Amino acid sequence: MKKILLACVLFTSIASSSTAFAQAIPNPTVPVSPDRIISLTGTAEMEIVPDEIYVRVTLREFTKDKKKYSIEELEKTFLNFIETAAATPRANVKMDNTDAQIIAMKRKEKDAVIDKTYEVKFKNNTQVVLLFSAADSLNLSYVNITRYSHSKIEEYKREVRIAAVKNGKEKATYLLAALDQKPGKILSVTEKSPYVRIDDGIDDYRTFRGNTANTYYSEQLSGSYQSPPSTALVKTIKLTFEVEMMFEIIN
Repeated sequence: MKKILLACVLFTSIASSSTAFAQAIPNPTVPVSPDRIISLTGTAEMEIVPDEIYVRVTLREFTKDKKKYSIEELEKTFLNFIETAAATPRANVKMDNTDAQIIAMKRKEKDAVIDKTYEVKFKNNTQVVLLFSAADSLNLSYVNITRYSHSKIEEYKREVRIAAVKNGKEKATYLLAALDQKPGKILSVTEKSPYVRIDDGIDDYRTFRGNTANTYYSEQLSGSYQSPPSTALVKTIKLTFEVEMMFEIIN
């Protein structure tokens, strides 16, 4: 699912001197009078529903009612849940290599408490909700959503760039039409930023954290308490891009 919203805010400026114009357009083959130039910003926004949701999960050994829950036992239960209940391939579960080195060192220490951190890539929000809901029964120490993305994100970046350029030409056309003129050849196209800005709303992510009694609660970064993500929530990622454009003005 996607939608493109074309912003309609105009930034026009006319070059004040031939020197300024020469700096904007190096070595023009056909001189254009500075007062026959329109300069504006083309903008575009696109919203897409993510099909990649990255979640960080931490398992930590603990003892409860005189029973020790080893990292191996916790890991086995967790991975089985991911593959069966959450219908997510084992290949989508990655463990930090640094953790592996630390674990090897801790194995040599007496009474050392071992923990492991994983990154799991889910396809949809339903799978994420399922994991958060099972956090207590799986004895997870920490769970949080780290980022959202899409498997075709590069394709969408190209589309929003193209849309921004088309928006700039559209602006030039209808603004000059009000003066009974029209845009001629394009003189300059400059990216305001080489990157497409991506807002995945990660400031709103939910976090589950376990205390020493292994009782779980949810919290937001602000510290206020929230309920787990809802399956009804339609999460979107917003892509934004802007280009500065200059056109020759013709009658």
